[in-house]
Amino acid sequence: MFKRNNMYMGVALGACLPALAIVLVELLKLEIRTGMRESTIYMICIGLNALLFRQFFKAGKEDTARGVLLVTFMYALVFFIYKM
Repeated sequence: MFKRNNMYMGVALGACLPALAIVLVELLKLEIRTGMRESTIYMICIGLNALLFRQFFKAGKEDTARGVLLVTFMYALVFFIYKM
């Protein structure tokens, strides 16, 4: 997929999916059109980030996978703090 294997690349790639979800939910208000609540959309994107982590780990790019995992945990922590 990508030739570089460093944590910064993983952080950048891992931030893309949840950031995209936030933009879609806030600007387009997808919870009204799809019938899903916004928290469901956020959780789906956190799950997609976990799949991205798995792909990088299987490809032998452990440093990039660690960066994706770091961002995934940060977004999940912020999501749960926000929901409480």
